[in-house]
Amino acid sequence: HNVDEYVKSLYDRNTGRFPRGETGVLVSVEKKFGKGATGHAKKMIEQLKSTFDENLMRMRKLAGVS
Repeated sequence: HNVDEYVKSLYDRNTGRFPRGETGVLVSVEKKFGKGATGHAKKMIEQLKSTFDENLMRMRKLAGVS
């Protein structure tokens, strides 16, 4: 899915953030794919953020730093 790949390309896996900010990502998605794509982009953003948080907690637990 093009929107998925685009949102992922704007995501920094090292920090778990979007350098442009979430609003910047949504504006960019709307310009590139149209208004209909922003709802899907929001879901992708939430999914990426929650996956990062889960992985961070897992790494902290493994390192004994919880």
